[in-house]
Amino acid sequence: MRRYTITTPEMITLQFELAGIYSRALAFIIDAAIIVICMIGFVLIISSTLALISQLLAFVLLTLGTFLIIVGYFPIFEIYLRGRTPGKKAMGLEVIDADGRRLAASAVIIRNMARLVDFLPELMLLGGLVALADRWHRRIGDFAAQTVVIRQRRTVLPPAINREMRRRDNSFLADPAIRARILERIGVAHRDVIIDLALRRDQLEVSAREELFELAADCIQKILQLKADQYEHLSAEQYIINIAMVLQEGWFKG
Repeated sequence: MRRYTITTPEMITLQFELAGIYSRALAFIIDAAIIVICMIGFVLIISSTLALISQLLAFVLLTLGTFLIIVGYFPIFEIYLRGRTPGKKAMGLEVIDADGRRLAASAVIIRNMARLVDFLPELMLLGGLVALADRWHRRIGDFAAQTVVIRQRRTVLPPAINREMRRRDNSFLADPAIRARILERIGVAHRDVIIDLALRRDQLEVSAREELFELAADCIQKILQLKADQYEHLSAEQYIINIAMVLQEGWFKG
């Protein structure tokens, strides 16, 4: 089991389990099957309208639609599902920025533009050899976009924290704008720090616990830039745990 290590700017070291070649291949097979099904459905729709449109228009629509499905499938899902496609989600995989930052749309586009190179007949073997030879199993697109594919860590907050948060008013979960901002701006490295801190809070001494939550809240607030009236009524601990709940319900289930 190979692991990928990230050291954040706050000098926090995190380890992730790398996705294996076989799990990535199975994820791709699932995605390819979905693409084929979408293409068949699109062809059937166009075929059913042949009586209403010319053959030339039907050909143009088929060509354009097929191209958009093939080219757009991976980047659209990886952007809006935060590094996942249906195939990756089924296999528990996730694309992350190599530095642990939030996966940018530009990186997703670069990664998937290089996918076209990976699957050219002349270079397909090269693309496979690159992934096999690299210690982090990166393909050409991962090198170009500075990304890595990992296994998702399905962290679940313990029942005690869940019960406590259900009793309190979690304004972050209730506010769609705040929830969206958290899911958009919190990258994988900070996400795991927040979740781990929420999980370990009862194991910390009171003084250390207060200090760690204060440091974490200051760091995350610089990223989120929430308005004062949205968070100043919360303690540092409550602020972080509210965010942990959003990440748990939005990232791992979204």
